Amino acid sequence: MDERVARQRRATSFRVATVAVVSLCLGACARKPADLAKARPVMEKFLQAEREHRGSHGNFWRDHQAKVDRNEAMKNLGVDLAEAGDFEFTIEPREDGSDTMLRITARGPGASLSCVQKAQESKADCKENGA
Repeated sequence: MDERVARQRRATSFRVATVAVVSLCLGACARKPADLAKARPVMEKFLQAEREHRGSHGNFWRDHQAKVDRNEAMKNLGVDLAEAGDFEFTIEPREDGSDTMLRITARGPGASLSCVQKAQESKADCKENGA
């Protein structure tokens, strides 16, 4: 009798574990990583607009918060972040008073694109993570 109860408990535990794993996979696996191909051209436009802004204003443009507001980016730089799909753009605060470096990241589900634009360089150094 004890062996039969033990077998039933193991079978029940196995079923519960199987359901848990399948549920987790459906939740995690159903979500596709964001497509970096959508973020790249927007990031390049953003970086170009930032270089032009620095050339004419002496500093990189930054929003009032780390997460870049789409309307503010359109108004100040002429770049529509909505073209990047599921990606959100963030800019780190300036490191020094002379504002010699811009760090910007586009993050989407399962993927990100991070770029560092140095004031004296014409091209940013970008790194991709994820898809």
